[in-house]
Amino acid sequence: MTLVSIIIPIYNVAPYLARTWESLASQTYDNLEILLIDDGSQDASLEIMKDIASSDKRVQILHHDNQGASFTRNRGIEQATGDYIMFMDADDALSPYAVETLLQAAEAHHADITVGDVSVMHDNNTPNWSKPDINLSSLITTEQAYNHLAHYEWWGPYAKLYETSFLKQFRFPKETLSEDYYLMVQMFHQARLCHQPGAIYAYLKREGSLSTSSELSTRALDELYNTYNAWKYSKKYIPLFSDYALHFYTESCVKVACRAVQITSENNDYWSLAMRGIKKHLLHIFFNGKTHFKLKILCLLLSLGKSSSRLVQHLQNHKP
Repeated sequence: MTLVSIIIPIYNVAPYLARTWESLASQTYDNLEILLIDDGSQDASLEIMKDIASSDKRVQILHHDNQGASFTRNRGIEQATGDYIMFMDADDALSPYAVETLLQAAEAHHADITVGDVSVMHDNNTPNWSKPDINLSSLITTEQAYNHLAHYEWWGPYAKLYETSFLKQFRFPKETLSEDYYLMVQMFHQARLCHQPGAIYAYLKREGSLSTSSELSTRALDELYNTYNAWKYSKKYIPLFSDYALHFYTESCVKVACRAVQITSENNDYWSLAMRGIKKHLLHIFFNGKTHFKLKILCLLLSLGKSSSRLVQHLQNHKP
């Protein structure tokens, strides 16, 4: 049987691991290699992982000091021995049909990446799953794939099955905000892509995660680097996506700059880097058809200096 490796970075998610393991143990396809990779957790996560591994020989535990999600996923890629690889976040849930369905579609279409659909969980409630129809799976064009990225879809590494020899050509960048988006921009350009309609993955949206936090941390700069590099890559290889990529980079610059104005330090790297991007590319931003008018006005106001920040914040919060 085809072996599927599932890579799960784990960092301080002890309250969620029981449900995560339940969704893995209930898979209708069971020839799995499950890599639980502890990224230096300070809670009971590692102890729970050891209990899980003692009950199932398919589970392997890896451990290292805290290095971040990118390092952890890359270590998983290096260690995986399966014919295909999946990623899962430790606080999310898989449909019991996830591996079976994606694998059938991947093998039927000889795909490098097979993409399933994602639902969103709130309050830790797992959805009621139904089995996707394999007959609805199909190859998709590069343009169709980037259209999903343009609409903020398919950014994450999860809900996808990767052919291992294809995936092992790539690595997640060390910056850990929008790192998966930057990787998808590169991979979609080179992959034979298949879409399997039907939700096979549930994403838990919780306050305090990196993606929802309003705090300005050193990782906020990571988003600038990754969205800029995605735009740079798109200009060179994927012109059809380039304007969208510039829009996402512009959004990142404005978001970081608006948070940075609350920092009183004169040596404000956040403000400097965000404004460097806005000022350097202001003409491109203004003539970009994919960037909406309000975002262009925010860029113009920010380019006038921090004194305009109050007005910028008012405009950001105003909803017509």
